[in-house]
Amino acid sequence: MARKSLNKLIEEKKILEEKRKKIIEDIKAAKKYEGEKIALLAAEAGLTELNITNEQWKEIFEEVKKRFQKEQ
Repeated sequence: MARKSLNKLIEEKKILEEKRKKIIEDIKAAKKYEGEKIALLAAEAGLTELNITNEQWKEIFEEVKKRFQKEQ
Protein backbone atom coordinates (compact mmCIF):
# COMPACT_ATOMS: atom_id res chain seq x y z
CA MET A 1 0.00 0.00 0.00
CA ALA A 2 2.72 2.46 0.98
CA ARG A 3 4.76 1.42 -2.05
CA LYS A 4 1.84 2.22 -4.35
CA SER A 5 1.42 5.65 -2.77
CA LEU A 6 5.14 6.34 -3.10
CA ASN A 7 5.09 5.37 -6.78
CA LYS A 8 2.08 7.60 -7.34
CA LEU A 9 3.85 10.53 -5.65
CA ILE A 10 6.97 9.96 -7.74
CA GLU A 11 4.86 9.92 -10.90
CA GLU A 12 3.08 13.13 -9.89
CA LYS A 13 6.46 14.75 -9.17
CA LYS A 14 7.66 13.84 -12.67
CA ILE A 15 4.51 15.30 -14.21
CA LEU A 16 4.91 18.53 -12.24
CA GLU A 17 8.58 18.75 -13.22
CA GLU A 18 7.64 18.48 -16.91
CA LYS A 19 4.99 21.18 -16.48
CA ARG A 20 7.56 23.40 -14.74
CA LYS A 21 10.01 22.95 -17.62
CA LYS A 22 7.29 23.81 -20.15
CA ILE A 23 6.35 26.96 -18.23
CA ILE A 24 10.00 28.07 -18.08
CA GLU A 25 10.32 27.55 -21.84
CA ASP A 26 7.16 29.60 -22.40
CA ILE A 27 8.50 32.40 -20.20
CA LYS A 28 11.81 32.47 -22.08
CA ALA A 29 9.97 32.59 -25.42
CA ALA A 30 7.78 35.45 -24.17
CA LYS A 31 10.83 37.39 -22.95
CA LYS A 32 12.53 36.96 -26.31
CA TYR A 33 9.41 38.07 -28.19
CA GLU A 34 8.92 41.12 -25.94
CA GLY A 35 12.59 42.07 -26.30
CA GLU A 36 12.36 41.96 -30.07
CA LYS A 37 9.12 43.95 -30.00
CA ILE A 38 10.71 46.64 -27.82
CA ALA A 39 13.74 46.77 -30.11
CA LEU A 40 11.52 47.30 -33.15
CA LEU A 41 9.62 50.11 -31.44
CA ALA A 42 12.91 51.70 -30.42
CA ALA A 43 14.09 51.36 -34.00
CA GLU A 44 11.11 53.28 -35.32
CA ALA A 45 11.61 56.06 -32.78
CA GLY A 46 15.40 56.03 -32.99
CA LEU A 47 15.62 56.24 -36.75
CA THR A 48 13.53 59.38 -36.89
CA GLU A 49 14.58 61.11 -33.65
CA LEU A 50 18.29 60.32 -33.72
CA ASN A 51 18.73 60.47 -37.48
CA ILE A 52 20.35 57.01 -37.57
CA THR A 53 20.79 55.27 -40.91
CA ASN A 54 19.30 51.83 -41.54
CA GLU A 55 22.76 50.27 -41.66
CA GLN A 56 23.76 51.81 -38.33
CA TRP A 57 20.53 50.61 -36.78
CA LYS A 58 21.09 47.06 -38.06
CA GLU A 59 24.50 47.01 -36.37
CA ILE A 60 23.05 48.29 -33.10
CA PHE A 61 20.17 45.82 -33.25
CA GLU A 62 22.49 42.85 -33.86
CA GLU A 63 24.68 43.89 -30.93
CA VAL A 64 21.69 44.20 -28.60
CA LYS A 65 20.29 40.90 -29.86
CA LYS A 66 23.60 39.12 -29.11
CA ARG A 67 23.66 40.55 -25.58
CA PHE A 68 20.05 39.55 -24.98
CA GLN A 69 20.69 35.99 -26.15
CA LYS A 70 23.73 35.68 -23.86
CA GLU A 71 21.56 36.56 -20.85
CA GLN A 72 19.21 33.70 -21.59
